[in-house]
Amino acid sequence: MGALEDISSKEGRSNAIKMFGQAASTFDHLRTDLMDGEGKDENPSADLSSPALLMCEHINLAQGQYCAYEAATNRKTQLHGLLAKIAAAAADLYGSALKYSQDPILKARLPDTSKSYGAHLKTMSIYFQAKAEYHQSQVCKADHSYAQEIARLRFAQSCCDDALKYQSETSVLASSKGAIRTTGQGVALARDIDHLRKVVSGRKAVVEKENREIYMEIIPDHKDLEEIVPATMMAKEKLPPLDERLDPHSLTRPIFVTMDRI
Repeated sequence: MGALEDISSKEGRSNAIKMFGQAASTFDHLRTDLMDGEGKDENPSADLSSPALLMCEHINLAQGQYCAYEAATNRKTQLHGLLAKIAAAAADLYGSALKYSQDPILKARLPDTSKSYGAHLKTMSIYFQAKAEYHQSQVCKADHSYAQEIARLRFAQSCCDDALKYQSETSVLASSKGAIRTTGQGVALARDIDHLRKVVSGRKAVVEKENREIYMEIIPDHKDLEEIVPATMMAKEKLPPLDERLDPHSLTRPIFVTMDRI
């Protein structure tokens, strides 16, 4: 339901964050309290396996973080340091979902799903890495740290190139069987990545020229830059409680115990 909200509005973003949080809590409850609880099925279907449920949980956490990022970008004042941290957390969450999508169980039993989800999640993770680096480059710009700004812009542009490549793979792999609905899908996502790349490339060209002619600073390797510390808005303690309608008493008892026939 969160994916159906209009995240261009404040109310829509708020509702989406809540719904994605509830969905993540539901998948966590299903995995930890039901599937892995007393009387668990030792050989569940692939879609109810631990990697599949962890993937779904982290997709919803990532989508909620995506919406939190959108909320932060709609403030009157752009706080680039904060935006970099929120974007970095989204990249990490999409990356975790990607890791679970490539679990041997899913690759063997749900290969189409593993491929299509994997390509999309990798796209989103790299895209948000690019966003994080771009916002941190703006912090460097404000601090007159032009060499660090250039290093971050170069890395951000590289991330955009990779994201566009994987987005192209996502389009090829998309099918009715493997498709997923998220807030950043298809043509719109490719357009957004390309737009970010143009913004990054444009500023990089300007500051590189200035550095050659004025600042003459040595450009550091990206690996030597200070790491962007993620700030997640979707930590477990921040998530809304599980909907009571999804946790009736009957579902808290073992669900895989065979009942005697009357």
